[in-house]
Amino acid sequence: MSCKAAGIFKPLRKSGSKARSFADGLRRGLRPSAFALAVLLSFLSIAAEAAPADPVKGEATLTAQPGYARLVLKFKEDVPTEVIVAGAILVIQFKNSVDVPIDLLADSAPAYVGSVRRDPDGTAIRMALTQKVSVNVMTAGERVFIDLLPEKWVGLPPALPAEVVKELSERALAAERALRMQKIADEAKKRPPVRVRASVQPTFVRFVFEMPDGVNVSSSLGTEKFTLSFTAPLVFDLADAKIAMPANITSINQKIEGEASRVDIALVGEADIHSFREDKNYVVDVAFEPAQKPQTVSPSKSSVPGDKASEVAQPTSEQIARLMKPDAKPSEIKLPEVKPSDVKPVDAKPVDAKPPAPSPEAKTEAVIAKPEPAAPAPNPAVVAEAPAPVKPPPVASPPAVKAPPSEIATGKPAAGVTVEARLTSDDLRLTFPFSSPTAAAVFRRSDSIWLVFDTDQAIDTSAVRREGGWIVADVEPVDLPKGRALRIRLNRPQLANLIGDERAWTLVLADKALPPQQPLIATRNMADPGRASVSVSLAKPGQLHRLNDPDAGDLLLVMTAGAPA
Repeated sequence: MSCKAAGIFKPLRKSGSKARSFADGLRRGLRPSAFALAVLLSFLSIAAEAAPADPVKGEATLTAQPGYARLVLKFKEDVPTEVIVAGAILVIQFKNSVDVPIDLLADSAPAYVGSVRRDPDGTAIRMALTQKVSVNVMTAGERVFIDLLPEKWVGLPPALPAEVVKELSERALAAERALRMQKIADEAKKRPPVRVRASVQPTFVRFVFEMPDGVNVSSSLGTEKFTLSFTAPLVFDLADAKIAMPANITSINQKIEGEASRVDIALVGEADIHSFREDKNYVVDVAFEPAQKPQTVSPSKSSVPGDKASEVAQPTSEQIARLMKPDAKPSEIKLPEVKPSDVKPVDAKPVDAKPPAPSPEAKTEAVIAKPEPAAPAPNPAVVAEAPAPVKPPPVASPPAVKAPPSEIATGKPAAGVTVEARLTSDDLRLTFPFSSPTAAAVFRRSDSIWLVFDTDQAIDTSAVRREGGWIVADVEPVDLPKGRALRIRLNRPQLANLIGDERAWTLVLADKALPPQQPLIATRNMADPGRASVSVSLAKPGQLHRLNDPDAGDLLLVMTAGAPA
């Protein structure tokens, strides 16, 4: 068995040895070829490196100036140049090969140069001098100025031409500007986008630009376009602004222009726009007209806080229906007995809209339109509580069931002062109508405006809270021993102006001041150094009030005065 196996594997070993010998021969044959290929490639690379570059084109000008000669070499690019004087030979060496015509140089200044030649490789120019000279070399961009100064030259070497100096200065400024713009552009790419926050108010949309440090902004309003210009190349995140923009804005786009950037807001027609800087933010308010204006329906009296007690309860539909029944006979009308304990005041909430019933005013008019039937004698038990028959015009408010004292107390006092508030895109005006001349004072502390009046009448500030909008954050009445005060907290700083007369004071809150009023002149009294004082002349002085500032915790003395003459 083993002999048979040996006989089988012997031819295999012979065939394997032949394959190995063939591979070894092939490798030995390929080695010289690979070596030759590597040598060839190295020679090619060396030849490519040693191949001379194209010579730099240029021109040479030699002129005889008063007392010296000047050689000007002008190339198409910067060529490092070195000038050497060896005896009577002037050698100008170039780092790169140059192609400069030199045929006319020898004849331009024969008093200084006898002959000129250029090296075959173009890396040097050699000049034979006719006299002993000193050399002054100046490089200006792509130009080289070589002055040949005679031995008798005294003083400073000649300067560059004025036009060359001006050109160099302009090029230096342009290079500096380009470098600065590149630096700013690189920094702008590293900065995160500047977020533009947007908030929608009832009558305007506010865009808030968060400004980085050291960036200024200016605004301009043109024909159907409002532009914000920034002194830095900023990238803005306008996603929120584009979502919140009103119908009178068609688009909001940004653009970077070198060292600056701008945001363009395209408008539809004329728009009321106010812009101002607030801390590190720049705020733009764009006013707009609501798409659907609410119907001018007077609000329900019962929904307004502080209504009169007589308007708290309204007659019910059943009561009016009984009064409107024309064919009812006196004997057929049965009035229910109403006990005082069963009478409940009508809730002062709006009536649900199922089914919709006409308003009390409309019901009253319907009652008046029809002839009044002969009313039966009222039941004495009900006269005290049930509503009385409606009388012909003039019609007063429908009589109501007497409300409890707690509800009557919540009504507006009859002798109070109701503040009239009017908010526009420019300002907020609060008017205080008084029944008699009333002295007043206004001042600002922190983020609050204080108003002090010489009156004992209560002041209704519901209109201020309702119409204050984005200017007023809160209003707080303050009772004083000799008058009334109002503390109005603002959402952002505003200029306060008090105008009008003593019967109708108007407080104007706006971003800009009104025309200046009569100033108060303070006089310092130094008669006694130990008791210095300041006096202010008032034509119509009022009361002196003492009030405490809850924020600062200090006591304030406030003097009111009448309106200036």
